[in-house]
Amino acid sequence: MKRSLQVGIFLAVFFLNTFQIYARAWTQEKYHVNISISYYYQEGSDYYDHSSKLKSSPNKFVKNAVDTYVEYGATDTVTITFQVPYDIVKDGNQTSRGIGNVDFGFIKNISKTASSSLSFYGFGIFPTGYSIDTSNIGIGRGYDRIGAEAGLAYGKSFSRGYVESSLGYRFYSGFPSDQIRAYTQGEYDINKYFGLYGMLDAQIGLYNGRSLYYNGNIIPQGYRLVQTYLGVVLKPSFANFNIGYNKTLWGQDTGNLQGFYFGFNRSF
Repeated sequence: MKRSLQVGIFLAVFFLNTFQIYARAWTQEKYHVNISISYYYQEGSDYYDHSSKLKSSPNKFVKNAVDTYVEYGATDTVTITFQVPYDIVKDGNQTSRGIGNVDFGFIKNISKTASSSLSFYGFGIFPTGYSIDTSNIGIGRGYDRIGAEAGLAYGKSFSRGYVESSLGYRFYSGFPSDQIRAYTQGEYDINKYFGLYGMLDAQIGLYNGRSLYYNGNIIPQGYRLVQTYLGVVLKPSFANFNIGYNKTLWGQDTGNLQGFYFGFNRSF
């Protein structure tokens, strides 16, 4: 029973690793808005231990999330960003639902040509009132810690798509550990209405935080993972629609998740 509780607490925190699909290398034109609304489904019943070995968990973890992401062009070189998710998290027989971590930040263009863009980005991470220090620890919707991330993103566009890479540093106030965040994503357009999408995302914990103690159990301070997103992009005249599959490829101290996503984005 104690072992089941320890694993359940461990999974509840480190299954909560997702990535929202958007670009950071390009800024919006002045006064222009881009809005993206996406649905993510992820599930897993095993996890990677500290040695990257897969182990079974006592409960199945399921997460449903609706993510809203907005960009606003304050100037031609500065874009304001805002992101808010609504999460439904299930761990065995427990369920938690509500707003997850809210992100608020900016993208500042450094250099831009007709086909490429280099930008600096930063955002703050704000919890929304839930607590992982109560009896609901098994079904938290985040880490309940203020954080921030900053980094650089470079993108290159082509006649049939684009490639973009980003490298950043994420800070958390004590728990979990800080992280190196990096991704490379790209799109190849079959025609003007249909494209193929792919992403490789890495979240590398530095293990420099403080472990969390709960009823005598220790929740590890960090995690590491590499995950992929593969999908298609449908592009009618009024919006872009994204549909795809995601999966954890490798990890340490984190859940082994797989699932799907779909959503749309529109600029005006």
